Amino acid sequence: MPRGDIAAVVLAAGLARRAGGDKLTRLVDGVPMVARVVAAIKAAGIHDVIVVTGHRAEHVERALENHAVRFVFNESYADGMGTSLACGVAAAAETKPVGVLVMLGDMPWITAQPIKDISAAFHHAPERSIVTPVYNGAQGHPVIFDYCYGDELSALGGDRGAHHIITREKSHQVIVDIADSAIIKDWDSVEDGKI
Repeated sequence: MPRGDIAAVVLAAGLARRAGGDKLTRLVDGVPMVARVVAAIKAAGIHDVIVVTGHRAEHVERALENHAVRFVFNESYADGMGTSLACGVAAAAETKPVGVLVMLGDMPWITAQPIKDISAAFHHAPERSIVTPVYNGAQGHPVIFDYCYGDELSALGGDRGAHHIITREKSHQVIVDIADSAIIKDWDSVEDGKI
């Protein structure tokens, strides 16, 4: 039995220094990178999408002007990803989700199917679950956290993400094998030749 609605948090606040600051609005097959990410989430059936902005927020908002999303501005975006994750998860509380899907804004190759698969696993997992996708042994994104971790996620700071929570809660981790390498491909890894 499905457990309830999932909210999605898209992290789109970073400085993107190596990409000249406008990485998320770069066109990939004619579509801004961050718009491709949001479109995949929406196509997977998640309606509450929160986009956390910071650096050049107006550029990201313009790239998503045709998408129904909620924007949250992270005033501390320069301090690191943890602050953006905290901002987005705190904003998600407004719709009382049972889980929050955390997605990076620079993964333009992601499609709806892996997100559907991960969401289905979450909906049928026990309470307190953290659902993580894995491709060929490598953990990827997005990750879905039961919202029981909402307070802890909302208190993150600096550049520390949520990996320590996943590690600590291994007994509640649900791993989903995904056949699509897009879950481990962000723009930086491809640019660096790591993929």
